[in-house]
Amino acid sequence: MKIAIISPYYKEDVALLERCMDSVLSQTIKCDHFLVSDGHPQEWINTRAVRHIELGKSHGDYGNTPRGIGGQLAISEGYDAICFLDADNWLDPIHVEECLNSAISKYGSHINCDYVISRRRLVRPDLSIMDSTEEPNHIDTNCFFFLPGSYFLIPYWNLMPKEFSNIGDRIFRQKISMYKLNFTKNLNITVNYLNLWSSFYTSRGEKPPPDSKPNVDGTYGFKMFSKKTDVEKTITQRLLGLDIPNSSGT
Repeated sequence: MKIAIISPYYKEDVALLERCMDSVLSQTIKCDHFLVSDGHPQEWINTRAVRHIELGKSHGDYGNTPRGIGGQLAISEGYDAICFLDADNWLDPIHVEECLNSAISKYGSHINCDYVISRRRLVRPDLSIMDSTEEPNHIDTNCFFFLPGSYFLIPYWNLMPKEFSNIGDRIFRQKISMYKLNFTKNLNITVNYLNLWSSFYTSRGEKPPPDSKPNVDGTYGFKMFSKKTDVEKTITQRLLGLDIPNSSGT
């Protein structure tokens, strides 16, 4: 099988990128790693055994543009499975094998399964693991393992209007749920997510790390939508592939 792992990157430190790349290289099933620079290419990456795709500018959409471009390139090159891995995250060595085994276990063959949902562990910058319960019905972008039956949805990462990009994973989760696709879950936790969201720390009485981030405004896209003309609203909904019933996003 040909398996592609797509990693958009921006200005991440070398150590983070190396950890990400090493985790793909360490997979028990061989994978091809696509690193897609979002306007700030790091030339040293060309010395590593990866596909380095350099975009000419940054796009300010939380990695949606490089993510979608890398995914569509993998589709056009005939890859049998595709997953996304943000540059600051990393995979357990068994991740890809576990995803494939989960698909085969439920459907008899990976080709009969359209996608697999993995689980993630939230990791502090010091690599200690946070005791946390995943948000109900939330699927982080890093936890999708796409098989050919779901490839038609990958271009939506590029079609998604920029004002919705800060909740892109939630938009995509809603989009994929519209279709009666065959999916299963990898019950083992195999994705490592570097958690820099300050709210996760303050809610536990912890001091957020120095480079922590505030929560995004999940209502921003809907507020912008409410200000559009009727024609602009129609175009936005076509690009999202979703109906937006009102400006609150409910």
